[in-house]
Amino acid sequence: QHDPASVLSSASMRTAAPLALVAVIGAVAYTSHLVDDRAAIMAFASTAPWLLICHPSRGPSLRAASIFLGMLYAIGLASLQWLIKISVGGWLIAPVFYVVLFIPMFAMARGLFAMWPRAPLSLLWPLAFVAGEWIRISTSPGEVPFGQLAQALVAYPRLAQSADIGGAWILSGLAASTGGLIASVVYPGLTGSRRGLPMLMREAAFPVVALALCLIYGEMQLRAVSFTPGPVVLLVQPNTPGWRDPTRARERTLDIIRMTETAVDQQPVEMVVWPENSLVLNAPDESDASRERLGRVRALAAKLGAPVVADGGSFTTTTARERHSAAVVFPSGKLERSDKQLLVPWSEYVPFRELLNRLRPGAGDSFERFVRARNPSLTPVEYGGDDPRLFELAEVPQTLFVVPICYEGLSSRTMNAMYRRALDHGARRLFVANVVNEILLGESVHRQTLAYSRLRAIEGRVTVLRATNDGISAVINPNGEVQAMLEDADNRGTLRATVVFDSRFGTPYARLGDFVPQVSLAAVASLLILGFVDQQRHSSYRTRHASVRI
Repeated sequence: QHDPASVLSSASMRTAAPLALVAVIGAVAYTSHLVDDRAAIMAFASTAPWLLICHPSRGPSLRAASIFLGMLYAIGLASLQWLIKISVGGWLIAPVFYVVLFIPMFAMARGLFAMWPRAPLSLLWPLAFVAGEWIRISTSPGEVPFGQLAQALVAYPRLAQSADIGGAWILSGLAASTGGLIASVVYPGLTGSRRGLPMLMREAAFPVVALALCLIYGEMQLRAVSFTPGPVVLLVQPNTPGWRDPTRARERTLDIIRMTETAVDQQPVEMVVWPENSLVLNAPDESDASRERLGRVRALAAKLGAPVVADGGSFTTTTARERHSAAVVFPSGKLERSDKQLLVPWSEYVPFRELLNRLRPGAGDSFERFVRARNPSLTPVEYGGDDPRLFELAEVPQTLFVVPICYEGLSSRTMNAMYRRALDHGARRLFVANVVNEILLGESVHRQTLAYSRLRAIEGRVTVLRATNDGISAVINPNGEVQAMLEDADNRGTLRATVVFDSRFGTPYARLGDFVPQVSLAAVASLLILGFVDQQRHSSYRTRHASVRI
């Protein structure tokens, strides 16, 4: 009989087949919560197979990297399964553009493990993982914000509260740390240590202390919270497609107006939020129809005595190019607009198009045709600038709100820019009205986006309103808890809820941003440099010592 750990840590693990099996286990564990929320606990162990593949003892770098990227491609397919509704070809191709962005994580982890072979994996691995994930998100087309570890751990409210200090990165690092602990226990040879209590204590020290601190902090935050009630809002979810067709656009506007009036007749509200793509703000080829639709919305806002948040395409007067804009129509008839800043790759713009055209004239245009063939819904829009727009709710003094459009509400960087801008303007109270359209996607994406909205609420300690066209419309309080959610049989209807304000607005994360991954990256760079210098010093010493003996 053989000890399983000794077999797994033997030379057999240096071959491709066992590593491929480990990769399959890693892919299944990492994405299991997408199938069943109860599998969220797997996040604590899911990156242990990643670490095993990255470790230098597992074999040549090229083979390990190939298996590592293959595992991530499978993870990409599982995470993006909602793309199948749009295009099977797009679903198969899309992960390719993102998998390569994990190479820095692989290289940093492998370098750290090689330079510091006896250091705790539970400390080295979260440094490499968080720094690598930050690089991947920051450099990916559209800054795709999906971080599955943090998304899974939002299911544990006490743990999730620490996101107001260091964002979702703290949760990712915590889960990666426990993954390092599990890997070192299963494969004690990775750190050159024998299995036993000393090794276990050394590896468990950091994750146990970090987990305990997060739980204590979370309990304190949940007990100490004191919310102040704010405006009563109405979220409208019509679940109607075809907003770009002029006839259907008019029918859709009338339908949303009827839904709004019916709901408000029962009980007045102080603000109405419609979903993404609810209104074409203006269109040069149908200006009369655009004015007619907008006039109806102005009349509705005046009748209700409450501002109406709408969203749709608008065209600049200078370039006649379309922008994606959210608009707030006030009872006075005034309209204020906020243009979308974070565009959706492959849907609102084609990544690499300009670069390819510079490298070879026409290559970018050909690439755009290739993308359009796999995503007929591609609608290029103009970038909306860097300054997020703040809106003031005059009916509630000293109250500001922001309107991130769909995908923007998932990005911690974009949301933090909005929080900081509000703080710079002296805002004491802020809430978020996130307008969303997920009608082209499937149910698998709805839970993901709701989880990220919960994280964004905790990071800023703000109420997040999600008004969706299809998907899950919800009101999320500053603790990341879903206060109310639209749960009709077909998810069509309206949702009335009260915004709450939190005295903790202006959190460390809202002020400092992504300092956790930045510190992690600096720590990785410092350790690699120190390790290299130490290796060179020892190599020089051994060379001199050998010369003396000769």
